Amino acid sequence: MAGERRPRAAAPAAGEDGLLLLQSQALAQEEAAKAKGEMLARFLKDKLPEEEQSSALNLRKLRTQWRAVLREAKAEELREDVEILSRTFARVMACKDSVIEASEGRGGRPRGPPLNPPTPTSTVPGRRPGAGGGAAWPGAAQPPPQHRPPAAAPALPPELPGAGLRCPAGGPDGRV
Repeated sequence: MAGERRPRAAAPAAGEDGLLLLQSQALAQEEAAKAKGEMLARFLKDKLPEEEQSSALNLRKLRTQWRAVLREAKAEELREDVEILSRTFARVMACKDSVIEASEGRGGRPRGPPLNPPTPTSTVPGRRPGAGGGAAWPGAAQPPPQHRPPAAAPALPPELPGAGLRCPAGGPDGRV
């Protein structure tokens, strides 16, 4: 009968061994997962400063490229402004040259209406012109109004290039 008891005692020991084996395996898996998580956290902590440096470098590069794009756009805009100003300057210089040429051609005075039109003279001998005592103009009590030069052309709006520039020797609107 002693032989019968042994197999019964061996059976519970095998069950306990299996349970202990499963527990030790689960504990080993937990420890491995914990070690893996710690290693990953350490790797990410070490990688963070490198990523920050890389990010700062890339941001500087991006800003430099953006400034270059903005600088090129501004340069193109300034080139257009210089071209417009150059044409305006050439037009003003041509206008001034024509005024000089016109003044040289007519004894030092530019062409156009006279600045001081002649005043009417008295028809009575010995009287000064405009001294009263009779009308200088037949059929009129007062002399006609003074001659005025034609009105200047309206100025261009200030946002347009060449605004406010007029040439007296130009066309009827004052432009060349």
